[in-house]
Formats: sequence, structure tokens, C-alpha cells
Amino acid sequence: MQPIFEPMLKLDTTFGHCDELRLEVRDANLSANVQYFRTAGTFTRSFSFEFVEAHSLYLEPMLSDTARNCVDELCEVLHSEWSARWEKRAPPGLSRFHHYAIFFTKCGLLEVLCRHVTIGAEVRGMLTT
Repeated sequence: MQPIFEPMLKLDTTFGHCDELRLEVRDANLSANVQYFRTAGTFTRSFSFEFVEAHSLYLEPMLSDTARNCVDELCEVLHSEWSARWEKRAPPGLSRFHHYAIFFTKCGLLEVLCRHVTIGAEVRGMLTT
């Protein structure tokens, strides 16, 4: 079965791009904070992936189907081979994972296999240290 890319959130990077991407892993959670620029200024947004089973960041995604379908857009990838492989190995009760992907222009392709994602509000301004 072919993967289906279900859009969840489009980042407004009109005439702009990702400036900075920060990833932080804590316990079983992954936090991704992105700073992006567009003509209206600099903005940030956070994504919290909960109960992460696996994640990957490709700095040069070579225009994979996932990268082409998820340009500056968070997608849930349905029927992905990655999630199917993990679900076969997972113990009963832990087998429902979601495959999320977003290709941040100039920052790379982030793919995460987890239970849930929470999307933070867009905030005007730069990432703080």
C-alpha cells in the first residue's frame, strides 16, 4: 500500500525559509523548536512529540516522497513502511504509533514515530537560548 500524506499544519514561510531548528530529547519525548523567516518578520513554533519510539533528521533528504509532500508542512504519514515495521516488533498494547514528518526548508527533513504530537502556537520573535 502506498503511503498517504495527511496534512496537519502548514508553516507560513511565504518568501522565507527555516532559519534554525532545535531538537531536545527528554525521557521518551522529543521537542522540536523551529525559527523561520518570512517577509512579515521572524517567527517560532514548537512541536512536542510524546512517547517517541524513533526519530530521524535528514539534512539532505534527496527529495524523497516524504520531503516532496511535507515541505514546511507537518504531515501524518499513513500506511508507512517505517511504522509497519515498528508495529510488528512492538509488544501488545504498545503497537499504535503515528509517523509524522515535516521538511523544514534549509533545516532538513524530520521524521518521528510516536504516540502523539502537540503543536504550539506561532510566536513572533526569535528562539531564545
